[in-house]
Amino acid sequence: MRYEVILAEPSADKPDPTTPVSPKSMTAEEIAQKLQQAEERRKSMEASRLATVGECKSRLEEASRKKEETNAAFISATQAALEDKLDATSSNREVYPYGLHAKITDYLNNVDNVRKQLDAQINDLRQTIEDKLCSAEENRTENMGKMLKRLKEHVDLDSYTKCVTRRGTQLEALMTLLPGQDLQPHLYPDFDRKPGLCCSNSNLNQSWGHNPADSRMVS
Repeated sequence: MRYEVILAEPSADKPDPTTPVSPKSMTAEEIAQKLQQAEERRKSMEASRLATVGECKSRLEEASRKKEETNAAFISATQAALEDKLDATSSNREVYPYGLHAKITDYLNNVDNVRKQLDAQINDLRQTIEDKLCSAEENRTENMGKMLKRLKEHVDLDSYTKCVTRRGTQLEALMTLLPGQDLQPHLYPDFDRKPGLCCSNSNLNQSWGHNPADSRMVS
Protein backbone atom coordinates (compact mmCIF):
# COMPACT_ATOMS: atom_id res chain seq x y z
CA MET A 1 0.00 0.00 0.00
CA ARG A 2 1.25 3.47 -0.79
CA TYR A 3 -0.03 7.02 -0.63
CA GLU A 4 0.48 9.94 -2.95
CA VAL A 5 0.94 13.37 -1.42
CA ILE A 6 -0.24 16.27 -3.54
CA LEU A 7 1.01 19.66 -2.38
CA ALA A 8 -1.29 22.61 -2.94
CA GLU A 9 -0.18 25.99 -4.00
CA PRO A 10 0.76 28.47 -1.23
CA SER A 11 -2.13 30.75 -0.34
CA ALA A 12 -0.45 33.19 2.10
CA ASP A 13 0.04 36.77 0.97
CA LYS A 14 3.50 38.18 0.96
CA PRO A 15 4.16 40.75 3.71
CA ASP A 16 4.57 44.30 2.68
CA PRO A 17 8.13 45.47 2.79
CA THR A 18 8.86 47.63 5.86
CA THR A 19 10.37 50.97 5.40
CA PRO A 20 13.08 51.87 7.94
CA VAL A 21 12.06 54.55 10.44
CA SER A 22 14.46 57.38 10.46
CA PRO A 23 15.63 58.39 13.98
CA LYS A 24 13.73 61.27 15.41
CA SER A 25 15.86 64.15 16.39
CA MET A 26 15.68 65.10 20.14
CA THR A 27 15.86 68.53 21.48
CA ALA A 28 18.00 69.63 24.41
CA GLU A 29 14.93 70.04 26.55
CA GLU A 30 13.90 66.40 26.00
CA ILE A 31 17.41 65.21 26.78
CA ALA A 32 17.44 67.18 30.01
CA GLN A 33 14.04 65.79 30.93
CA LYS A 34 15.20 62.22 30.34
CA LEU A 35 18.34 62.81 32.37
CA GLN A 36 16.23 64.18 35.17
CA GLN A 37 13.93 61.15 35.02
CA ALA A 38 16.96 58.86 35.06
CA GLU A 39 18.36 60.69 38.08
CA GLU A 40 15.02 60.38 39.85
CA ARG A 41 14.91 56.67 39.07
CA ARG A 42 18.47 56.27 40.38
CA LYS A 43 17.61 58.15 43.57
CA SER A 44 14.45 56.08 43.98
CA MET A 45 16.40 52.86 43.51
CA GLU A 46 19.06 54.07 45.92
CA ALA A 47 16.40 54.98 48.47
CA SER A 48 14.74 51.59 48.00
CA ARG A 49 18.10 49.84 48.39
CA LEU A 50 18.88 51.85 51.51
CA ALA A 51 15.44 51.08 52.87
CA THR A 52 15.99 47.38 52.19
CA VAL A 53 19.43 47.51 53.79
CA GLY A 54 18.01 49.38 56.78
CA GLU A 55 15.21 46.84 57.13
CA CYS A 56 17.67 43.96 56.93
CA LYS A 57 19.90 45.70 59.45
CA SER A 58 16.98 46.25 61.80
CA ARG A 59 16.00 42.59 61.41
CA LEU A 60 19.55 41.53 62.16
CA GLU A 61 19.63 43.79 65.18
CA GLU A 62 16.28 42.39 66.36
CA ALA A 63 17.50 38.82 65.85
CA SER A 64 20.73 39.62 67.67
CA ARG A 65 18.80 41.21 70.51
CA LYS A 66 16.47 38.21 70.76
CA LYS A 67 19.46 35.88 70.66
CA GLU A 68 21.13 37.82 73.44
CA GLU A 69 17.91 37.75 75.46
CA THR A 70 17.55 34.00 74.85
CA ASN A 71 21.16 33.41 75.83
CA ALA A 72 20.76 35.53 78.92
CA ALA A 73 17.56 33.69 79.88
CA PHE A 74 19.25 30.32 79.26
CA ILE A 75 22.28 31.35 81.29
CA SER A 76 20.13 32.59 84.15
CA ALA A 77 17.94 29.46 84.08
CA THR A 78 20.98 27.18 83.92
CA GLN A 79 22.64 29.07 86.73
CA ALA A 80 19.48 28.87 88.85
CA ALA A 81 19.11 25.14 88.15
CA LEU A 82 22.77 24.58 88.98
CA GLU A 83 22.44 26.51 92.21
CA ASP A 84 19.32 24.52 93.12
CA LYS A 85 21.14 21.29 92.32
CA LEU A 86 24.10 22.35 94.42
CA ASP A 87 21.78 23.25 97.29
CA ALA A 88 20.00 19.90 96.98
CA THR A 89 23.35 18.10 96.83
CA SER A 90 24.53 19.93 99.93
CA SER A 91 21.30 19.09 101.73
CA ASN A 92 21.54 15.46 100.65
CA ARG A 93 25.17 15.36 101.72
CA GLU A 94 24.10 16.47 105.17
CA VAL A 95 21.01 14.24 105.33
CA TYR A 96 22.53 11.11 103.73
CA PRO A 97 24.72 10.07 106.70
CA TYR A 98 21.74 10.29 109.06
CA GLY A 99 19.57 8.25 106.70
CA LEU A 100 22.34 5.71 106.21
CA HIS A 101 22.86 5.47 109.96
CA ALA A 102 19.13 4.94 110.47
CA LYS A 103 19.06 2.19 107.82
CA ILE A 104 22.09 0.47 109.35
CA THR A 105 20.52 0.71 112.81
CA ASP A 106 17.28 -0.84 111.56
CA TYR A 107 19.22 -3.59 109.79
CA LEU A 108 21.25 -4.38 112.91
CA ASN A 109 18.08 -4.43 115.01
CA ASN A 110 16.48 -6.85 112.58
CA VAL A 111 19.60 -9.02 112.64
CA ASP A 112 19.58 -8.97 116.46
CA ASN A 113 15.90 -9.93 116.55
CA VAL A 114 16.48 -12.77 114.10
CA ARG A 115 19.47 -13.96 116.14
CA LYS A 116 17.39 -13.91 119.33
CA GLN A 117 14.62 -15.87 117.64
CA LEU A 118 17.13 -18.41 116.36
CA ASP A 119 18.68 -18.71 119.83
CA ALA A 120 15.23 -19.24 121.35
CA GLN A 121 14.41 -21.87 118.74
CA ILE A 122 17.76 -23.59 119.32
CA ASN A 123 17.20 -23.58 123.09
CA ASP A 124 13.69 -24.97 122.66
CA LEU A 125 14.99 -27.63 120.30
CA ARG A 126 17.83 -28.49 122.68
CA GLN A 127 15.40 -28.72 125.61
CA THR A 128 13.07 -30.91 123.54
CA ILE A 129 15.95 -33.19 122.57
CA GLU A 130 17.15 -33.40 126.17
CA ASP A 131 13.63 -34.21 127.35
CA LYS A 132 13.31 -36.89 124.70
CA LEU A 133 16.73 -38.29 125.62
CA CYS A 134 15.81 -38.34 129.32
CA SER A 135 12.48 -39.98 128.52
CA ALA A 136 14.22 -42.50 126.28
CA GLU A 137 16.81 -43.18 128.99
CA GLU A 138 14.06 -43.69 131.57
CA ASN A 139 12.16 -45.96 129.21
CA ARG A 140 15.34 -47.86 128.40
CA THR A 141 16.15 -48.25 132.11
CA GLU A 142 12.60 -49.37 132.83
CA ASN A 143 12.64 -51.80 129.92
CA MET A 144 16.04 -53.11 130.97
CA GLY A 145 14.71 -53.63 134.51
CA LYS A 146 11.69 -55.46 133.18
CA MET A 147 13.83 -57.57 130.89
CA LEU A 148 16.28 -58.36 133.70
CA LYS A 149 13.37 -59.27 135.98
CA ARG A 150 11.87 -61.54 133.35
CA LEU A 151 15.28 -63.05 132.62
CA LYS A 152 15.86 -63.62 136.35
CA GLU A 153 12.45 -65.23 136.74
CA HIS A 154 13.17 -67.37 133.71
CA VAL A 155 16.59 -68.38 135.07
CA ASP A 156 15.15 -69.08 138.55
CA LEU A 157 12.33 -71.16 137.08
CA ASP A 158 14.76 -73.03 134.86
CA SER A 159 17.06 -73.70 137.84
CA TYR A 160 14.11 -74.85 139.95
CA THR A 161 12.94 -77.15 137.17
CA LYS A 162 16.40 -78.63 136.78
CA CYS A 163 16.67 -79.08 140.56
CA VAL A 164 13.30 -80.84 140.77
CA THR A 165 14.18 -83.05 137.83
CA ARG A 166 17.53 -83.91 139.36
CA ARG A 167 15.93 -84.73 142.76
CA GLY A 168 13.26 -86.82 141.11
CA THR A 169 15.95 -88.82 139.37
CA GLN A 170 17.81 -89.25 142.64
CA LEU A 171 14.56 -90.27 144.39
CA GLU A 172 13.90 -92.90 141.80
CA ALA A 173 17.43 -94.18 142.23
CA LEU A 174 17.08 -94.30 146.03
CA MET A 175 13.67 -95.94 145.80
CA THR A 176 15.24 -98.56 143.64
CA LEU A 177 18.05 -99.05 146.13
CA LEU A 178 15.85 -98.67 149.31
CA PRO A 179 12.38 -99.93 148.53
CA GLY A 180 9.56 -99.30 150.97
CA GLN A 181 10.94 -96.04 152.49
CA ASP A 182 9.44 -92.53 152.18
CA LEU A 183 12.37 -90.38 150.96
CA GLN A 184 10.42 -87.32 149.70
CA PRO A 185 10.74 -85.21 152.91
CA HIS A 186 14.48 -85.64 152.73
CA LEU A 187 14.77 -84.82 149.02
CA TYR A 188 12.19 -81.92 148.85
CA PRO A 189 12.35 -79.97 152.13
CA ASP A 190 11.71 -76.67 150.27
CA PHE A 191 9.24 -78.00 147.70
CA ASP A 192 6.53 -75.45 148.57
CA ARG A 193 8.82 -72.44 148.43
CA LYS A 194 9.07 -70.05 145.52
CA PRO A 195 11.10 -71.07 142.46
CA GLY A 196 14.76 -70.35 142.47
CA LEU A 197 15.42 -71.65 146.04
CA CYS A 198 16.46 -75.13 145.07
CA CYS A 199 19.41 -76.45 146.98
CA SER A 200 22.71 -77.53 145.57
CA ASN A 201 24.17 -81.03 145.56
CA SER A 202 25.85 -80.46 148.93
CA ASN A 203 22.52 -79.35 150.49
CA LEU A 204 20.80 -82.31 148.88
CA ASN A 205 23.32 -84.69 150.41
CA GLN A 206 22.89 -82.99 153.79
CA SER A 207 19.07 -83.35 153.51
CA TRP A 208 19.48 -87.06 152.98
CA GLY A 209 21.35 -87.34 156.24
CA HIS A 210 24.35 -89.13 154.75
CA ASN A 211 27.31 -88.36 152.56
CA PRO A 212 28.16 -89.69 149.09
CA ALA A 213 30.28 -92.36 150.68
CA ASP A 214 27.10 -93.78 152.26
CA SER A 215 25.48 -93.84 148.87
CA ARG A 216 28.42 -95.72 147.51
CA MET A 217 28.17 -98.08 150.43
CA VAL A 218 24.47 -98.62 149.76
CA SER A 219 25.11 -99.25 146.13
